[in-house]
Amino acid sequence: LRLFRAARLVRVLRFFTNLRLMIVGIASCAQSLLWAAFLLLLVIYTYAIMVLQFVADELSHPNSGHAPPLKQYYGSLMLTLYTLFGSVSGGLNWQEGAEPLVQVYPFMRLATVVYIMFAVLCVLNVITGVFVENAFKIHNNDEDRAIFDLLEHRKHWIEEVKRLFMIADRQGTGFFDKAEFCELLRDVQVQHCFRKLGLEVEESSAKTLFALFDVHHVGRINLDEFAEGIQRVHGTARSIDVVQLMQSNRSITRMLGELVGAVHDLRDWQEITGNLNGFSTAASGAEFAVHTNVSTVI
Repeated sequence: LRLFRAARLVRVLRFFTNLRLMIVGIASCAQSLLWAAFLLLLVIYTYAIMVLQFVADELSHPNSGHAPPLKQYYGSLMLTLYTLFGSVSGGLNWQEGAEPLVQVYPFMRLATVVYIMFAVLCVLNVITGVFVENAFKIHNNDEDRAIFDLLEHRKHWIEEVKRLFMIADRQGTGFFDKAEFCELLRDVQVQHCFRKLGLEVEESSAKTLFALFDVHHVGRINLDEFAEGIQRVHGTARSIDVVQLMQSNRSITRMLGELVGAVHDLRDWQEITGNLNGFSTAASGAEFAVHTNVSTVI
């Protein structure tokens, strides 16, 4: 019943999982956003200072024909930063922004290409990679998503186990015997279903697997025993299985030690009893000899 309620909760909340992850991701990336903005502003500011060094001389001649377009895009430090930011963010065609510079200083064409390549292909891609990595970490470390995935996996696992059990229980009696189980494992599709559940089974291992599932040794298996057996033997050994095995070994060792001690005590008791019996026999013989001698003398 609890699992059914949890499955219903998963169906209701899984539609909002992506929205919640995006909100959490945006909130957690605030610090990365500040550092990214600082890095991009530093690159743009450095190139803007270099551009203004060349533009300042041309703007000092208002009658020059190149002064109006230069003043439109590079008239001040703020305008220059605005133009260069638009060139790398898509708000302005970088060729259009660089054209006034190229008309006055042809070598600025190469400088602009280097700036665009460094800012777009290097800086922005690195910033994008940082945000993607943060989002990936948030997605992997999200506890609610992990719980939803676990519940969904358990639901799918239970449905798969029930489907296999219904295939094995062809008569609908609620259990199946060894013959039905061996017949079940002859089907390749059934073997594939077992592999999806974490069990590498073959037709030759049917009897061994049935013996592992039949813990009560009654010759038949119900649904609970079938599910418990699959859960117990699938996959590799877990830490809890190893610890349980070690604890069982300690218990067996302790019981063997107690049994060996009891056997030693019993052997000592038998030796003591045997000595007492020997002493009693010798005493009886001596007493009989005394009585015989007395009778003879009389």
